[in-house]
Amino acid sequence: MPDFGSHRYIVASTRRIMQALIILLLSIPMIIACSSDIAHKDASPIATSRPIPEIVATRHMVAAPGVITYEDGCLFLDNTLERYTLVWWPRLRPIVYEEKGIVEIIEPNNEPLTIILNEQPVIVGGGFTDHPQGPEFDVVNGNADIGSCPPPYWLVGTVRPE
Repeated sequence: MPDFGSHRYIVASTRRIMQALIILLLSIPMIIACSSDIAHKDASPIATSRPIPEIVATRHMVAAPGVITYEDGCLFLDNTLERYTLVWWPRLRPIVYEEKGIVEIIEPNNEPLTIILNEQPVIVGGGFTDHPQGPEFDVVNGNADIGSCPPPYWLVGTVRPE
C-alpha cells in the first residue's frame, strides 16, 4: 500500500498532474481551431455590395506557338493548327501600330514588348475559351470590339518571343 504522505508519492503525483495539465493546455488551441472551422462552414455567407465576377474557365492553361497577325481590328495567333482571336486580360494591353507592322504589349512593371506582326514567332500562354465576354478581361481586342472578331478565342496570359 502506498504511503500517501511520503515525499516521493507527492512528487510523483504532482509530476503526473503537471504533465496532464500541460497536455491539456497544448491541445486547447487545436480544439478551438477545429470548432471554429465547423462554425464557419455552417455560417451563412456575408452579403457584400460588390457583385461577384463571372468566372471564365479556359480548357487548357498551355503555351501555343505562332505569329501574331492583325486584320480588321482583330489580333490573331496564327499557327499551323488553328487561328485564334486573342482576348487580353486587363493587365496586358496591346497597342497596334499597323503602319509600322508591330504590336506593343504593355504589362505593368515591365518594359513594353514589341512584336513584329505576321513574321516574329511568339509563344502565347493562356488557353482556349468559349466565353470571351466578361468583367475579368478586356473585351477590346486591338482596336475592335471582341464581338466583331471571329471565334475560336484565346485568353492571353503571357506573350514571349520564341
